[in-house]
Amino acid sequence: MIVRQIMEKLGIPKVEALTATYGQLIPGLQAGRWDMIGASLVITKERCTQVRYADPIIFGFAAFGYVKADMPAPPPTIKELGAMDVKIGLVTGANYIPFVQKAMKDPSKLIQYPDDASLAEGLLSKRHQVTMGAAAAVKDMRAKRNNAFDIVYPVTDTPNIGSGPAFRIADTDLFEPYQAELRKMLNSGEIKKIVESYGLEGPTPGKEVTNDQACAEAI
Repeated sequence: MIVRQIMEKLGIPKVEALTATYGQLIPGLQAGRWDMIGASLVITKERCTQVRYADPIIFGFAAFGYVKADMPAPPPTIKELGAMDVKIGLVTGANYIPFVQKAMKDPSKLIQYPDDASLAEGLLSKRHQVTMGAAAAVKDMRAKRNNAFDIVYPVTDTPNIGSGPAFRIADTDLFEPYQAELRKMLNSGEIKKIVESYGLEGPTPGKEVTNDQACAEAI
């Protein structure tokens, strides 16, 4: 929605949306298969060397998904979860993978899936006991499966520096006008209103984090 609105303001009336797995987003951008990553991509130090981010538009900690019958008392942090002898599922390419691997007693019990649908199915079929991902993604998985599992949110020892669209580093002709229009919408509070209409945490007008600030603080 935000991408389409900005592109219309730039005089680009047609936007073709392509679907890709999380792990394909940056390679596909670099290979020229799409012109930008319209999804809100979590900002990390490594990704800041691979793509040029626009200012972040969504904030929030990670969430755990779990089946209460299998895990009556789920932990609230990665550190505590990693100390348990359980299998943890994440989407391939997720920025949380290094944090989980570092915390786990047995990193081989981290199971990766190509997409959210497979990740949710893995949890419900007991191939792993805890699903982890961005809160919005985990909540969406739960809603699509008639609330078949429960959620722990927030996972407070995960980074919360924001996420946003990304561009090829050399593609300034598209990035600069997009960023200019995005900042107008951030300053007016329009972005916050749109993001929070989906139940997500948006940036506060007047206290926005810039792309450069986010990359400087990224882990």
